[in-house]
Amino acid sequence: MLQQSNFELQIKLNYSINSSLDLYFDTGNNFSQINKKRVNVNQGANSIKIPFTLKDGEHLKFIRLDFGENTKLSKVRIDELQLLGDKDVLFKLNEKNILKSIGFAKNISSIDQNIGVLNLETSVKPFDPYIVLKPIYELILPLWQRILLLVISWVILFFIPVYKWIKVNLNDFEVLFAALFISVILLKTAWLTLASIFMLTLGIITLLKYKSLYYNKANYLLVIFFLVPCLILGNGQFSKLAIPMTFVIFLLISMTIDFSDSLDEIKKIYTKVFIVFGSILIVYSVLFFCFDGYYYNIKFSNFFLDLRTNRHHLLYWVFYDHTTFISFFILIGQIFVLNLKKEKLVSIQYFVLYSILAVTSLLLLGSRFALLLGIMIMFLNYFSIRILKLILIPLYIIIFGFTIGFIKSIDPFRAKLWEISVSKAKENLWFGFGTGNSSEILPINLPIQKSGITTIMEINHSHNQYLSYLLENGLIGSIIIMVISLSLLYLYGKQNNKTLTLVMFATMILSIIESPFKTATPTYIICFILSVFSYKKEVHQKKP
Repeated sequence: MLQQSNFELQIKLNYSINSSLDLYFDTGNNFSQINKKRVNVNQGANSIKIPFTLKDGEHLKFIRLDFGENTKLSKVRIDELQLLGDKDVLFKLNEKNILKSIGFAKNISSIDQNIGVLNLETSVKPFDPYIVLKPIYELILPLWQRILLLVISWVILFFIPVYKWIKVNLNDFEVLFAALFISVILLKTAWLTLASIFMLTLGIITLLKYKSLYYNKANYLLVIFFLVPCLILGNGQFSKLAIPMTFVIFLLISMTIDFSDSLDEIKKIYTKVFIVFGSILIVYSVLFFCFDGYYYNIKFSNFFLDLRTNRHHLLYWVFYDHTTFISFFILIGQIFVLNLKKEKLVSIQYFVLYSILAVTSLLLLGSRFALLLGIMIMFLNYFSIRILKLILIPLYIIIFGFTIGFIKSIDPFRAKLWEISVSKAKENLWFGFGTGNSSEILPINLPIQKSGITTIMEINHSHNQYLSYLLENGLIGSIIIMVISLSLLYLYGKQNNKTLTLVMFATMILSIIESPFKTATPTYIICFILSVFSYKKEVHQKKP
């Protein structure tokens, strides 16, 4: 479709003055003057047709629209834009979806999405306003089609066991809802919320039916992760407690539903979901290197040279694309599959498959933290729980100290951000600035030198959970959280629960370089695992 000889761009637009419009079309040699078409545009409404031709072997990649050099032109309204091939309309955009179809813009201060108006920055010199549309193939193939082709296997593999559960045993709703929760981890947070509500509703129904509550020390300790931001709310608003409330929700779920007979099955479901995810990621990576990467001038040979930027191209098909947290979720699956293999509940082939997909996925996602933590987990898994109880806390202290000491060499961005966070925290050291106020205390963005170029990085939290608590809930709150984290690690070890011990250790390491409890999705996942996978119910009390 993109190797046709003749194309025609049809555009309906409105200029505030008489000016010009330049069409550049990229066929693999960037936007050269050779592939340029200029037309005059009158003041007011215009309906313009711009034909252009490709040479044999050329392949249309991008289209760019330049709005001239007249600084009196302050607004441009695009009512409709469509590209025609020899016979068919390849794509058609209206004023409401033009914004979503722009991949890059220069000297454009803002775009009114509802009416398709582009406001030009006339004060900028040199004045050269233009927009570059997304790759043409993305405009031709709707996003939902491309995603569906990749994830159809996920849908099928999820609904087959759902059908079996419903058909065979209606009492397996706790497994069904847990499976639903796991399968939507990489979708919008609303899906995780819905799955949590299903489990909570099942818990309430179960409580009313059996009048039984399950008590567990570990889950009560987890609730302190809610109590700290609640009791040391400071200048924060109660609406900022929405994410910490997750700890209470999963306390109620674990108190009313006994998952103890289904834990191995839930672990298998979790690992299967991330086997499917890893498979899709690798398949699309091959497609990207062979086809899609052509549109971004990215090949396998240069993909890893700027991995932080390039890796996001591989995740357009998932709504949740935070590479560090996705890598962490994969590592949790690795902990599960290690346990399943030890208990002889999965084959060695299954274990090898997950491990290969996990390592390959971590390399493609490019999280240095996840790679190092994954190696560490594999190594620690071969120690007995008795040895782990002795070494994990000292090991954590060493890693914490090493990261703080060498962060400037490891990650200059985080080093600068942590320095700012500590400086701001000192202004209200004991009780902090209030829950959820990190984004208001920290700068909106931070300039950082990257590959010799100053890059602007957006900021919404400290990228260190303990610093986030220090900034929002003060020294008192951060010390309490640190003590509770170490207590949970000790408690899981005392219960001889190697799986949760390693999960908790991994969470504490994650908290050094990220703020998982400032973001909804990782908070949901960590709460789900630490609550549902508690070693055993310590007290079972019947209420009259």
